[in-house]
Amino acid sequence: MPILNPIQIFGQPVPFVPEYNYLVLILDAKLNFDSHIQIAVTKAKATSYSLGRLPARKSTLAIKHKLLLYKAVLRPFLLYGSPIWGTTSIKNLRKLQVFQNQQLARIDDSPWYDRRKLIHKDLKIGPVLDFMKIIKKIL
Repeated sequence: MPILNPIQIFGQPVPFVPEYNYLVLILDAKLNFDSHIQIAVTKAKATSYSLGRLPARKSTLAIKHKLLLYKAVLRPFLLYGSPIWGTTSIKNLRKLQVFQNQQLARIDDSPWYDRRKLIHKDLKIGPVLDFMKIIKKIL
């Protein structure tokens, strides 16, 4: 195996890093975006927690306003840069979908045994993957 010379830009060597944060997107060596998805879900969970009882089950806020909170505050955390990392693994997409399902069940005050498809239909929100396809068409 030949030893490769480091890449240089304007005479300065560019070091190799396993992950690079660029405009809040975390790019890794394999471009599988595992760490980006994990951090996005963690940030969305923290934001959901900081919203407190507003979208909670027993909140007096109307469902349409709870849904607006989800669409305007939480979903952008999840789907920022999705045209770039949209080819990620099914495992990562499932993490996003699970978070959305939890939030929608919380908004709708659905019992645990309700089908998620029914909740999506009631609230008129499609799966995460469908929304990502819409974003991709717009861009």
